[in-house]
Amino acid sequence: MEGGCILLGISYDTGLPDKWGALRGVDLQGLFLGYNNKSFIDSFNLTTKSWFIRYLFKRTRGWGKWNSMLYTYLFIILWHGVLPGYWLAFLFEIPVISAEKQLGRVISHYFRALV
Repeated sequence: MEGGCILLGISYDTGLPDKWGALRGVDLQGLFLGYNNKSFIDSFNLTTKSWFIRYLFKRTRGWGKWNSMLYTYLFIILWHGVLPGYWLAFLFEIPVISAEKQLGRVISHYFRALV
């Protein structure tokens, strides 16, 4: 689909660095060469993710970062369906990313000494 949209010219956007990525769904380089869980999540479903960030996450930001993130994930879960696998997958992203950040803060100074 992405190639067809490029050939039709409907994915052209002058604000993007590659100019043809307006309807791009996956960043393959970030998906396969990502170094952490957040880079994997950030490189998948690009246009849908930007819509959720723009219209849900930023508009609920006044409720606090964690509440905003929780409400955004709950909407994404309902968007995909009510099967329990979606609930588990999306709700486990929040603690995995936060644990990854905390662990990175704890052990990063060991790796900086090696460089």
